[in-house]
Amino acid sequence: MLPKFEKILYASDLGDQTRPASRVAVGLAQQYDATIIMCHALEPVGPYGRALIETYVSSEDLESVYQEGQQRVLEKMRERLKKFTEEELAGTVDMSAHVSSLVVKEGLPGEVIVQEAENHGVDLIVVGTHRKAGALKRMLIGSTARYVTQHASCPVLVVPTE
Repeated sequence: MLPKFEKILYASDLGDQTRPASRVAVGLAQQYDATIIMCHALEPVGPYGRALIETYVSSEDLESVYQEGQQRVLEKMRERLKKFTEEELAGTVDMSAHVSSLVVKEGLPGEVIVQEAENHGVDLIVVGTHRKAGALKRMLIGSTARYVTQHASCPVLVVPTE
């Protein structure tokens, strides 16, 4: 039996180079009449950074800053959807009609993507990958796309973004 993609998780780092992966996610959503869960991971602050912040900021203020930051990221995601619809789809298709939810979570990107795919029961993950990362960089810090392909329980479509 051929696969049917009804829910697609599109992982975005919200960088300027994400258009190719966006195009693929929207094209598949249109082709399969699927919904898209757009996911962005906020890199966690390291222990030293967290200790430094907690020295100068109360826990209440820190929570407020965190919530404001999440709201800014969600707003940026909405702006990206609107701009993509206007520029790429010439307003003919509203990408937001396919996007069922926007997810912003703190954590290592690969782990967040895999966890959210599980949480939402998606049929496919679309993730972009940077082609300019050198071998040493990939070896030392790893690749989000590589992590996702190795740990996801559903198919993963990796799209070159540059």
